[in-house]
Amino acid sequence: MTDQRTGKVHNFTRVRGLLHEGLVNWEGTAEELWNAAEMSETRRNARVARELRPALPAELPLDDQRRLVHGFCLHLKDKYGIAAHWVIHAPAFHEKDDDRQLWAGRKIEDGDNKYLEALFDPAHTNLNFHAHIRWTMREVDLYSQEFGVRTLALDRKPTGTGEVKSIRAEWQRRTNAALAKAGSDARIDLRSYRAMAADGDAPDGLEAQQHLGPRNAARARAAAHPIDPLMPMVAVRNHQVRERNEQRWEHWLMIRQLSREKAGLEDARHIAESREAERRAAAELQKKKVAAAQSVEEQ
Repeated sequence: MTDQRTGKVHNFTRVRGLLHEGLVNWEGTAEELWNAAEMSETRRNARVARELRPALPAELPLDDQRRLVHGFCLHLKDKYGIAAHWVIHAPAFHEKDDDRQLWAGRKIEDGDNKYLEALFDPAHTNLNFHAHIRWTMREVDLYSQEFGVRTLALDRKPTGTGEVKSIRAEWQRRTNAALAKAGSDARIDLRSYRAMAADGDAPDGLEAQQHLGPRNAARARAAAHPIDPLMPMVAVRNHQVRERNEQRWEHWLMIRQLSREKAGLEDARHIAESREAERRAAAELQKKKVAAAQSVEEQ
């Protein structure tokens, strides 16, 4: 891709891991889109694009991931009138040699699944499928390809927070719908642990993990075990946090199941007592009728 402002060429042809890409609300190429976006601005320090980098569930097949990302970009276009460019990147391989060899021999279009099978195998990759979604700061007319007014709803204080929450909620809704359609029980939840616990959907005391970053993540992949001296301390702490969280989830789910069973027993007891009371009342009524009878035939 050539930057027409500077003449600099950005060469991505040797970069591995680009699985899919697409454009929304733009008839040309990605190179033409971003050069046009640059030319639409006059200020030297103007922002020309926004970016989202959502994680994609490994439970979704690659084509479902593509549909999810493209559909979400259509939502952004409908809401803000912008043009968007999206790409899906493969997860990182534990061994770089595997990445090089499998990428060089990939034939996704021809049905050769060796590369794809490796992508979804936790023994080969970290399963970190993700997308880069970049969209223009200005509205774009699909037919004239002209850039219009800037979309400032995300920048202004009165509206910015609400817009971001709306975008996050839409991503959660679409992702969970895709997971359900694919037959997966996995779901994403963008609430904090505290908010989930307050709503009764998670145990109290869940701890957030610390972001590793690329360097620590590479060291963690190279280490064989959490007690390995090469394992970075942040990864060790995250491992400990995961273990504590798993214990909290296990105990919470056990307590919730016992509570449900207890509630079920209470309901059964109330039903049995109610029916017994009805039976006794009916028997007492029959006794009164017999006692009130005037003859043997009536009895």
